[in-house]
This record gives sequence, structure tokens and C-alpha cells, in this order.
Amino acid sequence: MAISKLLELGKQSLATYQTAINITGENIANANVEGYSRQRVDLGDLRIGNKRIGTILGGVEASSVKRIRERLLDAQYWREKQNLGKFETNVRALHQIETFLADDSEGGLTASLQAFWQAWGDLANDPESATARNLVRDKAISLASAFNSADGHLQSTRHHLGTEIRSEIRRVNKLSGHLADINKQMLAGQTPELLDQRDRIIDELSQYIAIEAREEDNGTMSVTTGGIVLVSGEEVNELKVSLVDSESGSQAVISFKEFDYQPQILSGEINALMEVVNETIPGITAQLDQLADAIVSGVNGVHSGGYNLDGITGINFFDTSSTGASGIRLATEIIQDPSLIASRSGSSGVGNNDIALAINDLQNQVMVDGLAPAAFLDNLLGDIGSQLQEAMLQENSQRLITEKLENEREAIAGVSLDEEMTKLLQYEQSYEAAARLVQTVDEMMETVISLV
Repeated sequence: MAISKLLELGKQSLATYQTAINITGENIANANVEGYSRQRVDLGDLRIGNKRIGTILGGVEASSVKRIRERLLDAQYWREKQNLGKFETNVRALHQIETFLADDSEGGLTASLQAFWQAWGDLANDPESATARNLVRDKAISLASAFNSADGHLQSTRHHLGTEIRSEIRRVNKLSGHLADINKQMLAGQTPELLDQRDRIIDELSQYIAIEAREEDNGTMSVTTGGIVLVSGEEVNELKVSLVDSESGSQAVISFKEFDYQPQILSGEINALMEVVNETIPGITAQLDQLADAIVSGVNGVHSGGYNLDGITGINFFDTSSTGASGIRLATEIIQDPSLIASRSGSSGVGNNDIALAINDLQNQVMVDGLAPAAFLDNLLGDIGSQLQEAMLQENSQRLITEKLENEREAIAGVSLDEEMTKLLQYEQSYEAAARLVQTVDEMMETVISLV
């Protein structure tokens, strides 16, 4: 081989190993960067012109630089992360609801209901007592306040979660726009950095909403949700949230901005938020309304037929102008004058306690869906607790699955510092060998020139 070709071989080898060292250095520098995919230099036989000379003299060239990634694992991870986002959000929302509904402190709903019945029992024991009547009024006010507070917390939670849905939809639209921008840049030329950015965007998107991602032949990524295109090339179909009236009240509805179609979102944080806002909280509210109305109806039915110490009758104990947990309140007359509280029937004399006993006994009677009030409330709280426990089990199980896939992705795409340092040493030694070749050829050329 001519000396000039040997010199070219050395020069090409130096460039090749310099590239390998640079790529290895980049891997090491980005070892702790989240979402970075390690890169690998594929070395091949060196070509000078159309001839492969590497097999003869051992020359190499960087045939390609590859970003190490397993697409199947990515698809599995995105799918499982959607489920994890859903279960995590379920746990968070249900825990908020259970915290204030299952409050067993003095001001909680359960304790207030018990104290209300107990106050009527105390009045039955001393039916002529003004103090006992004041206590019945105060405990009734506390019970109404507990119902009002529970409903207020539910509506506040629903409003907060509705705001969260809007915020996450805006985030989905923003991420979709970023992905479309990256698709546009990739049409001009793919780089590992762009590919990493693209995958990080889809990682985050999969947390919020159920998606299907597909890499096109030109390197761009298409994303669909509910079977409808969200991102395709440079085009984005943005989503919006609207409130729609229904039989069960206003419902949060997600649709596309540009055309009136509601995609079926089956997973992700947004799916969980939609279920809690549209189904869970309205269902709990309806049951609290049912319980409050049953107590109002039952107590008023007995009380209005009773007499107070002055023989006054026909007075409702609870206000009938409003209904439900949000509207339950004591009648204004009773608040202003507790002596109007009835404790006896018309056929009984002063000091009789049959009306007070009858109202106290309502706590043991079937009043709501075949259950006594306390049993109905216990069932409601038990259902919420069961849903929370199930959601926690699903979350824990799903987290294990997602973490396993994440670890498998990291094992393939992540940077091992030990491995990269070993490669760096190998490439440095190879670079030194190529440099020695160039030096030797240079000495040969000087020798040849001196002989001329």
C-alpha cells in the first residue's frame, strides 16, 4: 500500500476514535439527565474510495451513531403509566373525600347525628326542662351545619378537581404543540437530542391521558386519543373542557376544539378526575341529600303533631323551604324560641314525653333505603372507604408494574458509568495507536524524502 494511503488510514482512524471518545464523553456527561438515551458508535471496516481496507490493515470508521432505545418497552411503559396516573389520582381524590366525611370529631357528621338523637333522649328524660330544649336546638344546628359543611366540602373538592381537569387539558395541548414542533424539526433532520425530547413529551402525555403513539416512516410521531388523532406531523387537534347540563346536574365534558366530538378517554389522570367529578362526588352528594331529607321529613312529621309546654302545635322543627344536605337548617321559630320545641302529644298532659321519645326512636327506624339513618351513613362511609382501599391496592400494584418497565427501559437506554469508562479507555488506547501509525508514516516519508 502506498504511504499516502497509510497516512489516510491513520487520519481516518484518528477521526473515528475521536468521534467515539466524544460520544462516550457525552454519555458520561448526561448520565444523570432524566430521559437521556445513551448513544453508541458502530464501528465498521474503513473504506478509502470504493475499497474496503479495514479487513486488511485493521482500519475502522464510524459507520453510524445510534441512540439506544427499545420501542416495544416504550409503548408498554406509556400504556402502564396511563393506568398508574389514573389510580394515583383516584387515591388522592377519594382520600380527600373520606378525610372530611369520615371525620369522627365532635363537629363531624357521624358525631353530630349521634349527639342530635341523644339530645332528644335527654329531653325525654326531662320534658319540661328549658335547658334540655336549648340543647336540642343547639345539637340540631350542629347537625345541620355538619350536613352543610359536608356538602360544601364535596362541592369545593369537585370545583377544585374541575379546575385541575382544565389545567391538565391545557398542559396536554401545550405538550401536543411541542411534539408538533419537534416533528417539524425532525423533517429537516433527526438528532438524538430531538428524539429524546420527543420521548420525554410522550412520557408526560401518557400520565395525563390515554394515548397511542406511532412512529412514522419519516421519523415523526403520531399520537391518538380515543381513536382520534391528537398530533400528526405538524398538525394538532387541541382539546377543551365544557360544562353540559344533565339529569344529574352539570357534567364536565372533554371534546376537540375544532370539531364537536368527545373522545373516549379510558385512562390517565384526566380520566380519573372526570370520573370523580361526574360520578363519584354527585353520587355521594345525592346520598347525603337523601339522608338529610329523610331526617327532615321524619322529625317534622312527628314534631308538627306534637305540643310544647304552652300547648302550641303544628310547628315544623326543620325549615321546609330548602332541601338536601346543602339546604337543611332549623326552622327560624325554633332557633329564636326553643320553648316551641314539642315534647308531648295532644292527648297527654304536661310533663309527658311521648313526642320526644318518638323523635329519639327515629334513629332506630327504617328511614332511608331500608336502613336507619346511622346505618345508612355508615354504609355510605364504608363504601367510600372500600373504594379508597381498592384504589390503593390498584395503585400499589400498578406502581410495581410501571417501575419494573421503567427499570427495564433504564437498563437499555440508561448510561452505565462503569461501562462508559471502560469504553473510553479502549477508545483512548485505539486513538493512541492510530496516532502512532500517523507518526510512523510521517517518519517513513521523511526517510524517503532524505533519500531523494
